[in-house]
Amino acid sequence: MKKKVYSLRDIEKILTYIPPIFIFFLSLFLFIIGSVFLEYKEKNDKSLILQKLELQQQFKFENELKKLVQITDNELQKNLESIELKLKQEVHTLLGFSMGLQKHQDSLHVKHLDSYIKASQTKHDIQFAIFDEDYNILYGKEVLNNIQELIFSERNNKELLKITLMYIASQGQKSSFRWKDDIRKTIQLSYFETYGKWHIGVFSSIDSLKKITQNLLLENIASLSSREYFVWLYDIIEKKVYNLENKHKWQISKKQSAKISYTYDKYYFTLGLVPTKRLYNQKDIDKISEEYKDKKALLFLIILITSITLVFSTTLFSSFIKRIFSSHNKRLENKNRLLNTWKERFELAVIASNDGLWDTNFNTNKTFFSKKWLDMLGYAQGDIKSYQEWFALIHKDDRAYVNHALNQHINEDKEHIICEYRLKTKDNRYKWVLARGKVFLNPDKTPKRLLMMSMDIDESKRLEQNIKDTELLVATGNIIILRIQNSPTLQVLFVSNSIRTYGYSNEDFFKKGLKYLDIIHEEDKDSFIASLNAYLKQGFHDFSKSYRIITKSGEVKWVFNRMLFIKDDFGNVTNLYGYIYDITALKQSEIELEEKIKIEVEKNQEKQKLLIQQNKLAAMGEMIGSIAHQWRQPLNNISLILHFIKDNYKKMDETQIQKYTSNAKEQLEYMSTTIDDFRNFYKPSKKRVLFDVATAIEASISILKSQIQKNEISLELSDQTFKIFGFENEFKQAILNILSNAIEAIKQNDVKNGTIKIEINKSSIEIRNNGGVASKEVLERMFEPYFTTKFEDKGTGIGLYMTKTIIENMQGHIKSFNTQDGVAFLIEF
Repeated sequence: MKKKVYSLRDIEKILTYIPPIFIFFLSLFLFIIGSVFLEYKEKNDKSLILQKLELQQQFKFENELKKLVQITDNELQKNLESIELKLKQEVHTLLGFSMGLQKHQDSLHVKHLDSYIKASQTKHDIQFAIFDEDYNILYGKEVLNNIQELIFSERNNKELLKITLMYIASQGQKSSFRWKDDIRKTIQLSYFETYGKWHIGVFSSIDSLKKITQNLLLENIASLSSREYFVWLYDIIEKKVYNLENKHKWQISKKQSAKISYTYDKYYFTLGLVPTKRLYNQKDIDKISEEYKDKKALLFLIILITSITLVFSTTLFSSFIKRIFSSHNKRLENKNRLLNTWKERFELAVIASNDGLWDTNFNTNKTFFSKKWLDMLGYAQGDIKSYQEWFALIHKDDRAYVNHALNQHINEDKEHIICEYRLKTKDNRYKWVLARGKVFLNPDKTPKRLLMMSMDIDESKRLEQNIKDTELLVATGNIIILRIQNSPTLQVLFVSNSIRTYGYSNEDFFKKGLKYLDIIHEEDKDSFIASLNAYLKQGFHDFSKSYRIITKSGEVKWVFNRMLFIKDDFGNVTNLYGYIYDITALKQSEIELEEKIKIEVEKNQEKQKLLIQQNKLAAMGEMIGSIAHQWRQPLNNISLILHFIKDNYKKMDETQIQKYTSNAKEQLEYMSTTIDDFRNFYKPSKKRVLFDVATAIEASISILKSQIQKNEISLELSDQTFKIFGFENEFKQAILNILSNAIEAIKQNDVKNGTIKIEINKSSIEIRNNGGVASKEVLERMFEPYFTTKFEDKGTGIGLYMTKTIIENMQGHIKSFNTQDGVAFLIEF
């Protein structure tokens, strides 16, 4: 891709428009960056305030939750202390009761206290235990065994039980105990005092610390009245939660978590505090928004003022630069305009000349070839790199000539070099070029540069050579090339030397004034002029005709002439350019051939007439038999009439004689008509006439009437007809041949109820018979001459052949084909 070259006007536009555009986009960029930064700062400040409020809220709620836990723990302690106080009162009551009994008895036994102890245990859900200083259990062994099991995880072991009693006794005269089962999460309180040798104690019922703590928590959660939050309690073991979504009920739920929570690890409880609303100061948020809105407005104002100042400054600077560039640009444009004008003229000259340009620098030994020059010879850029490589492409027979022309141009100080030579193409052929150029010299008169324009003249050179070869070829032959002026006398402008074969020379046409029309045969001149004018009038591009010319010795020769019409710039035919060729021998052969053809045609016509007559003679025997059969009845009638008249002549009057005479005359007229029909039938038609087809067919039927009746054949003729122009008697003969063949087929195949049907349509005749179908071979050869299926003494084989000939001579067509029970003939006109 070529690098763009900027003009002064382009630079002027760049300096005029780029700075304001740059300032605009820079201002926009700075404003966007500043706005984004202020937005970020605003969000950050608001976020800090919200975080501060959230931390305050979280700290407050954590204290609230701790307070709730502390209250619950305090209530639990108070509950336990209350139970311990009750236990102490029960021990003191039992001691008082014991002291009262001892005043009235010498000695005190536990059995004296049994009823009181049981009543008190039942009433207050407690258990008493009494053992002496020797650690003998006097009462409450079961509860003491429970304590032993709690301490040592073993039951009914006397040694361990004694250790347990020793531990209780070691705690002093008055001591309280809290027996906790960490596994079961239970507690049992007890209180012991020493009374003489006895250690008297009371145990509370076993309570669940988890249950107590849970109940206290539920009471405290239910008693909360804050609208800012609510607290839920999750039992990890039971997997249920109380007061979820601030609903005071238990729900089955997965593990719950909250930002503010507290876990009772020993009871597997989790307390969670959920704020119901966020605490923040809207005034502080609004204050920050207003503050940053003012900052954005100030930023926009600063950027706007700065941008306007910069644009104004760049406008002043651009105006100054524009004036400087405008002055320089006008001078450069004038120079470029002149340069482009000369460049365009040079390019147009190169294009118009269709020349290839090449330039060689002898100082650097570098050569440039234009694309046109390379395309002309089939080379690509880089195939030829130096003057020496170019010179090597010149045909060896032309190198000395080109070298001489170059030296002559340099040494004799000729203005230009012009020469024609052959150059080798890429596909290893030689092409003629016309080279024109100039050599530029160094100060020391040595060649500096050579600039050449080469034109492809290969086609014109080869055409010129072809013309020379053609002239050489026809110089002594029968072809004469000539150029004739389109004028009434057809003046000859050019004629080849081969005109001498007709006895003429170039001097006869160019010096003695002989015109081309003068050598054309007198009988052919008018025809030649008429044909030439007709071709010119109809706008043809060429003209061809055969005619006769007269040689200088007076001999007549036939020639074939072809001329091209040469037009001027206005489309008018000015010259005729072409050749004439001697066809005398061909014309004589043609005349002789026509004579031979004429003789053969006449022979064939005579032969055909002979065949027709032969066919008639062949059928004559049958016709005579038919006539004899037709005459037999009239002759019998005449014989009877004559014998009757002879025997009764004297008895007959004039009227009766006249009657029988008229009857005999009618029979004789019938016989005469039969003879006339027979004679007319065999009389050849001399000329074509328009005749009725049905009438002609009826005439043929009448000839064969006796044979049809004799063989009891039914003949049907349709009532349609049409007229045709032709030979009537020959047509009758054709129909007679078809009918005779039909009768013969019916007789030969001994067909009962023989039938012949003749159907006449608009332009066709179909004749059918039921005399049996013909074989494929018979159908194919039926119309061949001398082909017959009859015995040798009954047929000649030319009947149907002549029928076909007669029909075709009347421009008709006949064909045969099998039907269901016979053969049909179809004649079409």
